Amino acid sequence: MALHQAIKPQFLHQAAAGSPFRGMLDYRQAWLATILIMALVTLTPLVVTGLADYTITERAVQGEARSRTARVVSNAKRSISNYLSESISALDLVVLENSADQLKDPDRLGGILEHLQVSFLGFADLGLVDQNGNQHPYVGDYPLDRRNYRGEAWFEQASRKGTFVSDVFLGYRGAPHFVAVVKTLDGGGGFLLLRAALDTGRFNDLARLELIGGGDSFIINRQGVLQTPSLLHGPVLGRVKLPIPPHSEHTEVFETTDAQGRSQVVAYAYIPDSPFILMVIQPTDELLRSWYTTRIQLLAFLAISVVLILVFILGVATYFYNRLHRADMKQIAMLEGVERINRMASIGSLAAGVAHEINNPLAVIGEKAGLIRDILKYRPETVGDERFQGLIDSIQRSVERGGTITRRLLSFTRHLDMRIDRFNLAGAIEETLGFVTKEAEYRSIHVQVQVTPDTLEIASDRGKLQQILLNLITNAFAAMNESGRLDIEARLVRPDLVRLTVADDGAGIPEENLEHIFEPFFSTKKETGGTGLGLTITSGLVKKLGGVIDVSSTVGVGTRVTVALPLVCRPVSDVEEEEGNTCGSF
Repeated sequence: MALHQAIKPQFLHQAAAGSPFRGMLDYRQAWLATILIMALVTLTPLVVTGLADYTITERAVQGEARSRTARVVSNAKRSISNYLSESISALDLVVLENSADQLKDPDRLGGILEHLQVSFLGFADLGLVDQNGNQHPYVGDYPLDRRNYRGEAWFEQASRKGTFVSDVFLGYRGAPHFVAVVKTLDGGGGFLLLRAALDTGRFNDLARLELIGGGDSFIINRQGVLQTPSLLHGPVLGRVKLPIPPHSEHTEVFETTDAQGRSQVVAYAYIPDSPFILMVIQPTDELLRSWYTTRIQLLAFLAISVVLILVFILGVATYFYNRLHRADMKQIAMLEGVERINRMASIGSLAAGVAHEINNPLAVIGEKAGLIRDILKYRPETVGDERFQGLIDSIQRSVERGGTITRRLLSFTRHLDMRIDRFNLAGAIEETLGFVTKEAEYRSIHVQVQVTPDTLEIASDRGKLQQILLNLITNAFAAMNESGRLDIEARLVRPDLVRLTVADDGAGIPEENLEHIFEPFFSTKKETGGTGLGLTITSGLVKKLGGVIDVSSTVGVGTRVTVALPLVCRPVSDVEEEEGNTCGSF
């Protein structure tokens, strides 16, 4: 069964308007209410759980992304801090192992520089500065011997603190660099500053981090001046467009937006014993890219779950109410059938009374016509008058015709109650056709009857069989145009089985409607007054006679109805009688 058929309700159209019987429920409203309640009961926990899981997962992913960024910054902070500490420790070691006089020796200072450049990365030159700010000796690539640094900020800081790491500046050499300075005592009561210029290449490498999802990492000083190049903020010694983050002993992470309003995660760490602040900026979208994929999968799973649950609810509710509706419609059909039987019984009683009332004057007319004939035979003036004889014959033929019609009507009405007797099948068919002969003649419908053998007798309920035939013939006439053809065939196909076929060349029934034609109130002619009970009642009558009915049809070709009946109705069991069978099936 197709999905749309499984969830398609069969009760969208209630019983026909004007029917005195109604279903026990407004099925459409009850169906919709059931679906709504079941959907709320099942989907509410699912949606709440899904949204809670979505929120928790999103926060967890965001927290993990921030933690991962913080770990990267903390590791880089340790690397930079170690680099600066190693540089200061190397200078401390030089001061401890060499006296002031030894440090003042240019050759020895040059050897120390070579040793430092081999053992440590980043040392560019060395200089010894006295307490007046004069640098001598100096070893390096720049003409800085005898330079005076008394007015430089680093000189004052180093003189006061003893050890000092400057921020990046141009200085006399005109190139970005920073210095590490260690203070030692001079033998004459003054002090000396051992000054080393550190290469920014190594410094830049330490600040350039491999970031998942892209981003920018750089170092600024506490005035917001770039100490390393930045992808977002430009070259060294430029000023960043971010506020200086507050001091913290630990790595901090916060969220902000850029100039275009895009969300970004900013992590920073103050490098101990230095003026440096390590900064990392990553776009939030890049950090959460994996979460966006997971989010789509999560929402898709939730949506698919909701759809499947709704389809299941629709299927269950529709199945339940379809069965309830069918049971209700069967009850309604039974009530309709009882009402129709009662109505037909009333009509039959009325018709029987009318037939009796008509038979009495017909009998008088026939009797008087016979008397007139006898009188005219013995009067000399009328003997041999053919005109009078013809008029009397016409009167008697009309009386016989009226008598035949009333006898048929009485015969049909007597069989409203179940009564089994033996009768000739061809005669019963001809008797039934007597009710539609005028319509067939008026519409030029050719009716062909064939009974094999022509002496075929059947033991059944004559009235119900005639009602079956009359319903099938009426349906066939309704489907046929003028000058149509109706074939009625009765054949003994087995010693105990009679097959009765009614075939027309009418409009036919669409294939999708064939499986519904026996359902109560299903009709394709509701606009023209069809109730949808004709074939339902016919099917019930066939079942009562112990038979089966089958319909085959082709649109534009016609319809064939086949009724198979037992040749002789046999007594039924209690179970069969409860199921509605009056005659046992063959």
